[in-house]
Amino acid sequence: MVTILSLYRDACVLLCGWPSLDVDGDLESFLKREEMEENFERAAAIAVFHGHVRRAVTSLRDGASLANQQGEGARSNMLSMISLGVAGYSPNSANLWQNTCASMKKDVCKRISDH
Repeated sequence: MVTILSLYRDACVLLCGWPSLDVDGDLESFLKREEMEENFERAAAIAVFHGHVRRAVTSLRDGASLANQQGEGARSNMLSMISLGVAGYSPNSANLWQNTCASMKKDVCKRISDH
């Protein structure tokens, strides 16, 4: 994945209060910290900004699963729908989008059978 670096990008990172995450290991550590604090939307946005669409979808799906376990159905549904939209945005979206749809189908079927 090519990340384009520029003064404008650096300014945007600073304005958002994000650390400089040019190394993937640093990025992954940062995303995991955000997820531990249940900031799944923020983690996904940062992942997309750094060109890691698949990682963003994973973060959103994990957030949806946790929200569902915590009885936050509205948030779970919102995160699931956002993950589907982000998956469709990916340059190689067909595979990612199909996998996301299949995963969501399983979740919906499980929720229906639980009620």
